[in-house]
Amino acid sequence: MGVLTPLFLLATSAVLIPLILHLFHRHDRKRLAFPALRYLLRMNKDHARTIKLRQLLLLLLRICAILFIALAGARPFLKNNQGIHEPTATVIILDNSMSSGLIRDGNRILETLKDVALEGVGQSGDEDRLWLIKAAQPLEPAVTGPLKTIQEAIQTTEVTGTASNLLEELERAATILSSSNLPLKEIHLISDLQASSFSTPSDLSHIEEIPLIVSTQQLLGIGNTYLDSLVIGGGMPPLTNEPSHISVHVAGTSDDLEVPLRLIIDNRIYGVSKGISGNSTVLPLGPFSSAQVTGYIETDPDFLSVDDRRFFVFRVRPPSKIATSGNLPFFLSQALPVLIGRERIQLHPLTTAEIHVSIGGIDLSKSSPTNRTSVVIPSVDPVLLPGLNRSLLDAGIPWKYEMSDHLGESQLTGWKQGPDMSGVSVKRHYQLISTGPEDNGAILIRLSSGEPWLIKGFGTQGPYILLASDLDQESTNLPVTAALIPFLDWILSGWTTSSAIDKNYTTGDPLMVAANIVSIRDPLGRTKEVRGTQLFHSTEIPGIYQLTASDSTITRVAFNVPSQESLLESIGLQALTNVLPGSSILVADTGEWKNSVFVYRKGVEIWKWLVLTSLIILIAETLVAASGLRQNQDSSGLNPTVENP
Repeated sequence: MGVLTPLFLLATSAVLIPLILHLFHRHDRKRLAFPALRYLLRMNKDHARTIKLRQLLLLLLRICAILFIALAGARPFLKNNQGIHEPTATVIILDNSMSSGLIRDGNRILETLKDVALEGVGQSGDEDRLWLIKAAQPLEPAVTGPLKTIQEAIQTTEVTGTASNLLEELERAATILSSSNLPLKEIHLISDLQASSFSTPSDLSHIEEIPLIVSTQQLLGIGNTYLDSLVIGGGMPPLTNEPSHISVHVAGTSDDLEVPLRLIIDNRIYGVSKGISGNSTVLPLGPFSSAQVTGYIETDPDFLSVDDRRFFVFRVRPPSKIATSGNLPFFLSQALPVLIGRERIQLHPLTTAEIHVSIGGIDLSKSSPTNRTSVVIPSVDPVLLPGLNRSLLDAGIPWKYEMSDHLGESQLTGWKQGPDMSGVSVKRHYQLISTGPEDNGAILIRLSSGEPWLIKGFGTQGPYILLASDLDQESTNLPVTAALIPFLDWILSGWTTSSAIDKNYTTGDPLMVAANIVSIRDPLGRTKEVRGTQLFHSTEIPGIYQLTASDSTITRVAFNVPSQESLLESIGLQALTNVLPGSSILVADTGEWKNSVFVYRKGVEIWKWLVLTSLIILIAETLVAASGLRQNQDSSGLNPTVENP
């Protein structure tokens, strides 16, 4: 047993007050015995003995009342693993990622998580320091303040359309706690334990000594069907007034489950079909005359409805104007007529072309219209490299070609933007070496050796594309694979000249806006002002974002939810133990959560019981004093010499 305010024990000296008063009244008064009343003396002696006993009882009751009140003010406690605790700096990590929107037993998982969080913070005291981290909103500052502020922040937390990285949030929590001067620290992790939230490795060794209390109640483990991905035109952007198609892949835990599909464009149903879980469904699309088309494909909502809709944005374009210079490789000379026949490209003179395909750097430095893209393909003959490098220098392209020492076959890595290139291998290539600043171009494809194979950048004369290999069968198997035509169409379609703003994004990804963009309107209709060339981070809502310059819409961007959040797979307890620090305390029973947090417990305070006991004693003292007063009043007419208590 201990006390929280030991100085208050000095108040127990107040018990001397009733004791002094009792002794002060213990003096003998002069008694006058009348002869007629002497027969009552014996009765008076018995009555005086009763009064003395009552006075001693009253003294004892008053001393006890004062003593219990003084002890209550000292706040005594019984030591155990419950009740009050030492002042603790505490970070609560509340997981509000997309999977927490799953409906279970008529309620969202997030509501269950919020109840657990409120149970925990309800155990905090005035001397604790609290922070709240919303795990799916890492760019928002942690909420701190008094208990009421933290409780309101928990209650108003909403589900986002993004994923969470709980291991990174644990690192963030440790950083926050390092700024606190309280000696005791603690982290509360409250999550649905989606396995993908623990997939990014993190170094948690610096929080080994910080108690980490984790709620491990099983909340997922339910079947879910969702729309996984969309492909427009087989990877080729639709042309103006040309029919195309859109393919959607239906995924889920139950294969062969049939679901309805609806294609919505410009807020009207454009087509309907049926999809089967585990398979892709193709719906007709187009023709369109507008430059940019937005819409979505949806299915009937289930217990996790946010992933039952997939948004898209694509540009409808006219055929690209292409000019070529130099001796075209055989396979390239055969592929270009295919694209011309499909009206994907049109051959033009160099002076009017939008895209210039230069073999070995021929005509590369000639004057060109603004923003014309130069596609550079090296010659098969390495003797021609010096001339190619001079052309690159004259054209203001900060790269040069050199012979590579790498021997053997290499695979392509890092390719994410265009058609599938997974089966393409490279047997021979040149080494691309930068001659300018480090950020002079984006390496879109690397070889398995780490060397760049496809580079996109912007030089003094406009955009450029550099390939490290000639398109010859001896150099790469690309010309004899099905990827050649889609790959060339991607390069020659004009997508390469557009900024990354035209691609589809995953919620939570930052968006780099162009210099002329002044505001962005999100799917809820909220408009936020932005500065061009900066990152826009408020992308947690799935849907179409409109980017405007002045009063006109420049472009639109589609943000879709992360597919890994739709898997609804809980991490196993053993796997969870392996990734968390050794100081972790796993709590499966939500009823025990409030007793498990704040591990540095002192015990249960008993001052309330002492106050209640004091109140009972005072009531008893009042009743005893009142009964004595009535008896004295009744006997005062017979014996005037008797003292009152």
